[in-house]
Amino acid sequence: MRATLLILALACAHLALAVHVPLAPDECYYWEWSRRPALGYYDQGPMIAWLIALGRALLGDTPLGLRLPSVVAAALSNLLVYSIARRMAGPGAGRLAVLMLSATPLAMAGGFMATYDVPLALCWLGCIWFSMRAVEGGQRRHWAALGVCFGLGMLSKHTMALYPLCLLGALASWRPGRSWLTRPEPYLALALGLAVYAPNLVWQQGHNWATVRHLAHLSGAVSDSTAVRRIGDLLGSQAGVITPLLFLGLLWASVRAGGKGRSAGGFAWPLAAAASWPVLAFFVLMAARSKVQANWPLCAWLSLAPAYAALVARSGGRARGFAAAAVAMAGALSLLIALPRQRVQAGIRIPWKWDQTRKMQGGPQIAAAIQAVRRDMERGGRHVAVAGTTYDAAARLAFYLPDKPRTVCLFLGTRINAYVDWNAEGGLKPGGDAVVLDGLPSWDPNHPKLQRIFRRVEAVREPIRVLYKGVYPDPVDTLYIYRCYGYRPDPRYETPTSG
Repeated sequence: MRATLLILALACAHLALAVHVPLAPDECYYWEWSRRPALGYYDQGPMIAWLIALGRALLGDTPLGLRLPSVVAAALSNLLVYSIARRMAGPGAGRLAVLMLSATPLAMAGGFMATYDVPLALCWLGCIWFSMRAVEGGQRRHWAALGVCFGLGMLSKHTMALYPLCLLGALASWRPGRSWLTRPEPYLALALGLAVYAPNLVWQQGHNWATVRHLAHLSGAVSDSTAVRRIGDLLGSQAGVITPLLFLGLLWASVRAGGKGRSAGGFAWPLAAAASWPVLAFFVLMAARSKVQANWPLCAWLSLAPAYAALVARSGGRARGFAAAAVAMAGALSLLIALPRQRVQAGIRIPWKWDQTRKMQGGPQIAAAIQAVRRDMERGGRHVAVAGTTYDAAARLAFYLPDKPRTVCLFLGTRINAYVDWNAEGGLKPGGDAVVLDGLPSWDPNHPKLQRIFRRVEAVREPIRVLYKGVYPDPVDTLYIYRCYGYRPDPRYETPTSG
């Protein structure tokens, strides 16, 4: 009962955040995906688009409509975290595991934002749960459920491809589980998962393996910093999104979990370690070659929260005191992020450049400024397309403009994205006009050369100064509007960069 109330309370908090926190640019981009139902998209699998489409069918094109499926998925993830930890050390460990994971800034954002990490986390935890049940109980229905979770996870994000390696490591390291390596059930589960994932493979084949090429580019993208610096940044980012004390506690749990698996513990212990270390190792190796974003190693921590909670539940006062301090620190930092105005009222100020929530601000303000220029350009009866020089600018305009238009992303040095297949829908034809949003003034040397593809370009005199009311006195971003007339398509300049 107490666990149910805890999970429901967290879901209510996530619902409140879903309503009151503005959409992130990437959420608008995934909303654009959902307007074009498909079996795949350039960047990742289609699951988040399908979930957003479901939310839109229930609540319309509103922030809560986009985010409601993520709130439900986060609640189901918490239920799985509780179930895994309870199986390891009882209901007290289950509640502690939910608190540990939910207190982190990473899980706080994942509890309500419409991103593909949310269904990925749910499917990863589902794989852990059904792996435990299948190996310890031997029932084929659990192996089948494992296969379905794996396939759905692959449709969410391709990090899921690491899970079979994790399960293989867990079975190989746990003596009672090694017999499963010579039995058909694990391989049939893998085959079932691939069958669930197969529609996306069909889409990939028909689109020149776009997502595969995109992910290959990300794993080998050139960076200006050194490998040591990138690995340091990765580890620092993990300590940031998990919070420092919990980061240390989870690392300790990963070592202890492996040891328990070799001794008297059940399969949950070696699985907790094996579902973490390969993921961390993969992204550390990736960081040696290119930059890794803070959310990418998410799955490495999902199995460790139940393990850490179980270890704490079986330990003495010192371990419990450290865990309590870790949860308190994580919760306090998450509240400071989630409640920026209350943070300011308490006298706690951070530089706006460090505040990632600033990127969510200004959607309606930007749309209002674009709409005024658009209406002025349309006075002569000509159609005026709406365009951005990046995918996120184009997606935000599509969502926040009152008529939800099909927008255009101008590929003037912009990395390739899903708009490469959608731009024809935006109505920008040879000789046509467009109102364009960009983040740089016309005199900046890095400003996209709009005059290369338009006969005449006029910069709107007043830029958009994005305000974060009640948090920062000065604008947190400055954007620029351009009136562009007489479109002249030119493949010499309109070539997206790889990415």
